[in-house]
Amino acid sequence: MLLKPPEQRTLEICFVDPMGYTGAAYYDCSLLRGLSSLGHRVHWITPRPTLLPQGSMGDVTLHECYQGYPTTRGKLRKAVSYATSTRRALGTIRRLRPDIVHFEFPLLAAADLALTRSISRAGIPLVTTIHDTEPFHGGKLDRAFRSRISETCRGVIVLSEFSRRRFLSTAPRRVPVQVIHHPNYSPALPTVPSRAEALERLGLSPDTRILLFFGGLREEKGLGVLLRALPGIREACGDVLLLVAGGPPRTFSFDVERSRGLARELGVERLVRWELRSHDHEEMVTAFAAARAVVLPYLRIDMSGVLLLAMTLGKPIVASAVGGFPEVVESGRNGLLVPPGDPPALASAVSRVLGSDELGRRLGEAARQSALSSHSPGQIARETAGFYLRILGDHGNP
Repeated sequence: MLLKPPEQRTLEICFVDPMGYTGAAYYDCSLLRGLSSLGHRVHWITPRPTLLPQGSMGDVTLHECYQGYPTTRGKLRKAVSYATSTRRALGTIRRLRPDIVHFEFPLLAAADLALTRSISRAGIPLVTTIHDTEPFHGGKLDRAFRSRISETCRGVIVLSEFSRRRFLSTAPRRVPVQVIHHPNYSPALPTVPSRAEALERLGLSPDTRILLFFGGLREEKGLGVLLRALPGIREACGDVLLLVAGGPPRTFSFDVERSRGLARELGVERLVRWELRSHDHEEMVTAFAAARAVVLPYLRIDMSGVLLLAMTLGKPIVASAVGGFPEVVESGRNGLLVPPGDPPALASAVSRVLGSDELGRRLGEAARQSALSSHSPGQIARETAGFYLRILGDHGNP
């Protein structure tokens, strides 16, 4: 019997994401659509994705094993709901008996560790993607459980060389680690409004210059740095509107009122529009389409889906030179990088973009080309499937 070459093998893949009801679904969509387009049979074990446009997942099979956690009130009820979902996920995996299981985004680490241990004991090869090598939430015990999940895996994927170095510096044991870049979000963006259309949807005049700060709020994202940069931006460019949009803080520690107070203290309160709520897909795309620039003044990060979304949409980007950002953004070519925690440097970079339509156009076009070429879902899927095969061995034997 002739075996297919490794790159032509069809794999049965279970991809487990307990956080698929959030923006994590966009990452999943790009990667899993890419794997499916290569001919692999992909099962997505996740909650019902509430953000993706209908039909985004193509031939990927959805298994809604995770239910109840986002809406359940009380820590004990959440834990019971999540444990039940975890058992459901394990039952689905045992029934499907895939070639490989890919796990990411631990939500309740103790239950997630129990799941990955059970998968490993069942003899099913397991890999994980670590998006944040230093988690942004959870106590010491939760973080300890998270760090042990990788010990149950035969391979680890990270999104940057920065993350690879950090993971290897703390990993308790040697495990194959592969850098595979974050995919762009093109599979989930069938239509995007023009800037004029987006401004009209937001009830703003056509000449409004929007700076967009998007995503779930937490201290590490540096909103305070951006607020402190606003007076300098106004002085250089005149009035702008900072749109702070995204889900309000829940599990993350963030004081919204302190940020509002800082805006008042700096005299820029009228330059800030707060949209602290969950955004559906159309609202999110509208916010990005309306923006003259997307600002990511992060104090620390590994990688950001907001960055790849902005690049996919061809938006000029001003970001801090932290984590894996310098591996994606080449300052002056497809974005501008500034030192973290430096309001004057941030104000200067943003003012450069707002002050030159040509510069903004050039940076945005280069960002989109980078996203389409270096972060294409097809290429990311090929690299991911190649890593699966490396874990399985050329002939699929664990």
